[in-house]
Amino acid sequence: MNVGVVIILFILIVIFYSILYSVHKTLKEAARELARRHDPIELPLTSHGIKQAYNNSTPIKLFGKSYKIWEYEAQSYSCGGILHKFRITRINDDSSLYRQGYKVVIKEYYDGSTSVDLERELA
Repeated sequence: MNVGVVIILFILIVIFYSILYSVHKTLKEAARELARRHDPIELPLTSHGIKQAYNNSTPIKLFGKSYKIWEYEAQSYSCGGILHKFRITRINDDSSLYRQGYKVVIKEYYDGSTSVDLERELA
């Protein structure tokens, strides 16, 4: 074989392996991100953690079971208090996503104290 052909083949093989390595690295990072997103977060959470779990579609764990936050609302008051309301539904349940779950209300008062109300919801 010609030396030029061997050099071109070598360059093509190096390019091919670098592309494979790049794809492998990207897939590995995507798998890590997916695993991180779907590892349930244990309650109690801060209100910031709950908002972040809602935004990232990360499940939360409550009473030993995994739940998905499907609705979130926060209201600020002039006195400095914040009211966080969200609804959670159990994951891997035989019923449809919105049939049963809990309505959770976290009240953060201006003095830094909090209270949590949990209400069972059935459709």
